[in-house]
Amino acid sequence: CITRDLKWGPPVPLEGFTNKVFYVWFDAPIGYISITASLFAKRLLGEPHGSKTSIGEGKEDDEEQCYGKEAAWRQWWQAGNNEQPTSGSKRPEVELVQFMGKDNIPFHTIMFPSTLIGSAESAERNPWTMMKSISTTEYLTYEGDKFSKSRSRGVFGSDAKRTGIPADVWRYSLLAARPEGSDSDFKWQDLVNRCNGELLANLGNFVNRTLSFAHARFGGGFPSLEDMWGPSAADQAQDDNNEANAHDEELGAAVAPLLEQYIDAMERMQMRDGLKLIMACSKQGNLFFQEKAPWVLFKDEATKPLCARAIAACIGLVRILACMMQPFMPTTTASILRQMKFPETAYAIDDQLVKGSRYPSRLVPLGTRIDKPEVLFEAISEERIQEMRAQFAGTESEEDAKAKEKKKADKKKKNQQQKGGGGGGKGKAKAPTNTNLDVSRLDLVVGKLQKVWRHPNADSLYCEEIDLGEEKGVRNVVSGLVGKVDLEAKVGTHLVVVSNMKPSKMRGVESQAMVLAAFDKNDAAKTELVVPPEGSKAGDRIFVQGFEGEPDEQLNPRKKVFEQIQPNFGTNDECVATYSGTPLQTSNGNCTVASLKGAGVK
Repeated sequence: CITRDLKWGPPVPLEGFTNKVFYVWFDAPIGYISITASLFAKRLLGEPHGSKTSIGEGKEDDEEQCYGKEAAWRQWWQAGNNEQPTSGSKRPEVELVQFMGKDNIPFHTIMFPSTLIGSAESAERNPWTMMKSISTTEYLTYEGDKFSKSRSRGVFGSDAKRTGIPADVWRYSLLAARPEGSDSDFKWQDLVNRCNGELLANLGNFVNRTLSFAHARFGGGFPSLEDMWGPSAADQAQDDNNEANAHDEELGAAVAPLLEQYIDAMERMQMRDGLKLIMACSKQGNLFFQEKAPWVLFKDEATKPLCARAIAACIGLVRILACMMQPFMPTTTASILRQMKFPETAYAIDDQLVKGSRYPSRLVPLGTRIDKPEVLFEAISEERIQEMRAQFAGTESEEDAKAKEKKKADKKKKNQQQKGGGGGGKGKAKAPTNTNLDVSRLDLVVGKLQKVWRHPNADSLYCEEIDLGEEKGVRNVVSGLVGKVDLEAKVGTHLVVVSNMKPSKMRGVESQAMVLAAFDKNDAAKTELVVPPEGSKAGDRIFVQGFEGEPDEQLNPRKKVFEQIQPNFGTNDECVATYSGTPLQTSNGNCTVASLKGAGVK
């Protein structure tokens, strides 16, 4: 049924039904078409977008041009048969992709398409542009609770503008938390971390240090061919030789695959993955800049050309990043392109950009003079966020207050009833009898990884179910290994677990143990799991010879027992995990890592 017995809504213009109105989800999607028609009509009449207009009232409209068979809006919404001409030309091919919340799926996948098909002459002669694909999201909550306008809880559109936080920072933070697979939560601290830690320290840092270095060292602009290769034409001809420009090839080899992955993620409408890949490209740029140390190369006349080639490659990556960012942060993209003296609309990711990403310096207009670069992002202070959090906390309803009091009372009652228990269990742990501050205080066991999923509220965390054997059972564990170890590919394998950590909440999910992993001391991103020897099974005890003693029932986090023991863990030249140089082992042999030597373990 497409009508409702209500007093508000568009009235049904049919005799006998004037007391009814159209059902909103029949009427509203048609607005997509009428809005497009209105936009083109305004353009035809020279009216600015967003201005008030009498278009549609039929008073001064050019009916044929605005709404006739060749009206411009039809090339978008009636591209179902693209052989039909519009204004003497073939209609363009149009793909209709829709984005919305999950509760609106039926209206856009059933009702609206049915309306379009029903208005056509026949199913075979349907001129309407039909939806190709749809991207829906789960729900977004606010600081662990629902958004509520009635309680002034949460940040809404006009509120976000009044905070003074740039729109692109909001766009980035919200899209990075886009609830694509499950509900996600907006937290002010996440916004701060993303602005200060990702946009400012990673992306903004790379763009600004690259453009500022070029401006300061190469006469207020980008390096020229002469800067890169020398004065002779023969030397400059090497710019076309891939093997001669090793810096360009090195950075391109790291970035080009990430750009391909980005394109694939965007085609699949996986926005969060797209943003992660932008940050991965920027991270590669920062690593490259730091490793090549252009400030050192510039000091020696013999290595100045190497400096110029390294900086040219970095500038090429800046252009790539500007194009990748545009769907998410259009204002930032426009700023970067303007600083690079490109048109602000030169953000297309076309074949030229994709092929050029393999040799980024070729995407740079060499010798271009630029103005002094501008900072893209500014840090958000903790004090400011505290103010925002208080401002938008809203008022607590009576129902919420009662629920909070009940939860508090239940927790107090539960604590009073609990007796005994171990790591991951209930109750207060017994005081340790072992006073040695060494590995014997840790209850190290073999665990079998049974299940892995991404943390619903934190992109960098995994949630796991790990079987620790019959005595200890299955534990829930949260690990910060996303982007370092592909745990989802490790399901069914065995690993080393500290089983007597005190349970703690990590972004709302309780972690009852800790997985041990080795990390490169010079690059923490290089991480490998510590694994027990072949033949190990869940629950097997792991020990270190020479360090006997009863492990704590539960480690006391206030006394930082693990933190004091951890620095003595490591790996040796045979990739064996050790404590103070002595192997971690089970009855079947030594615990090891795949390849990291001289690494830390935690």
